[in-house]
Amino acid sequence: MGATSQRHGPDRLPERPIDEHCWELAPGLYRILLPLPWDVPFVNAYLVRAPGGWVLVDAGVGTPACLRALGWALRAAGVPEAGLAAILLTHRHPDHAGDVVAVRQRWGGTVYVHPAELELDRADPAVLEAWLAFTGMPAEVMEALLRRAERMPLPPDAVPYPFLAPLAEGPGLPVAALPVAGLTFEVVYVPGHSPGHVMLRVAETGWVFTGDHVLPRAGINVWANPAGPADPMGAYLANLEAVARLDAAWGLEAPDEAARAAGAKAPACLARGEGGPGDWREGAAGTEGSAGPGPGPRAAGPVLPGHGLPWCGPMMPHAAALAGWHRRAALALRDRLPDEPGPTAFEIVAARRPDDARQKPHRLRGAVAETLAFLLWLEGEGLAGRRGDGPARWYRLPGRREGGRSRDIPRTSAE
Repeated sequence: MGATSQRHGPDRLPERPIDEHCWELAPGLYRILLPLPWDVPFVNAYLVRAPGGWVLVDAGVGTPACLRALGWALRAAGVPEAGLAAILLTHRHPDHAGDVVAVRQRWGGTVYVHPAELELDRADPAVLEAWLAFTGMPAEVMEALLRRAERMPLPPDAVPYPFLAPLAEGPGLPVAALPVAGLTFEVVYVPGHSPGHVMLRVAETGWVFTGDHVLPRAGINVWANPAGPADPMGAYLANLEAVARLDAAWGLEAPDEAARAAGAKAPACLARGEGGPGDWREGAAGTEGSAGPGPGPRAAGPVLPGHGLPWCGPMMPHAAALAGWHRRAALALRDRLPDEPGPTAFEIVAARRPDDARQKPHRLRGAVAETLAFLLWLEGEGLAGRRGDGPARWYRLPGRREGGRSRDIPRTSAE
């Protein structure tokens, strides 16, 4: 799930409604707004009309309301039953992949996912138990969470994305080309928000799908995971900073006057189903009635996030806002820590939400994972320490250790 608080002003794109939940952004590109049952009320899925069929990017949550909204949108766009060629998952959080099995059963499509998103399925139960103990979860909450063993099922024949180094680690610009339904989807691995998060770009059109890595709103966007990186926030921040390289490689840096002029006339073009010379739709329209993109120059944008509105222009201002928000939030947490070993991650959250802690403590598991991600980053930066592993009790350190790095979350010999 993505961030929800402060908005920082992207250049909005025109959207032509074709259904209550679906808007056309360009010929062959649709945004589908799906309802969620949480504080974050909606998630975006995207539909691409390709030469070899229809491609869905992300699939929503597994609720009847979400499945109905997705079905209405797909029908309105012209997708027949079993008409999807592929479902590309940016990551496996429940709001993006919670109903992918049901979607595939009705609408078809090969499912693609990063292999790191499968690691939690393979984790030894002892690893999960040790991780929950590390957070300080009460025994009864640990038992309930282990019993529920929440998973988002995937089809057994789901296809892994090509192996890649994380964007921040290089070398160069690690991008893999994935042919899907007659288009080339460029895959970029950006772990942090989830262990196997990817961004996608259609090479022929320049359409960039950021998932929840880059969003037009700043807020909590990283969680610790028993099968994920030892310092998920550190990975997230590093991959946010590396987004500048994608802006440069994908032509998303400050648009020139011609691009601005194209954006100014885009509403009229979209209303007529046209794209004018030089605008961001060129190369995407093809001929009337064609199945997808036609020939044209290498295009740049738009940027299509998992939450919030798409925009034209660079990603880095939004990535920088997210990075700054997370650093400030982590430092504010450090300022509240005692100077001697004190609260567990669970106790820090319970102090903020005492009613939930007393009555429904299982509701705190997401907030505990967020808090733990901050604490592990602070430890790696030499700004916090911990004593013990089951549970870990956290305290403030007076300054920054040079080259400090987070110790691993305790693992078992079975790993």
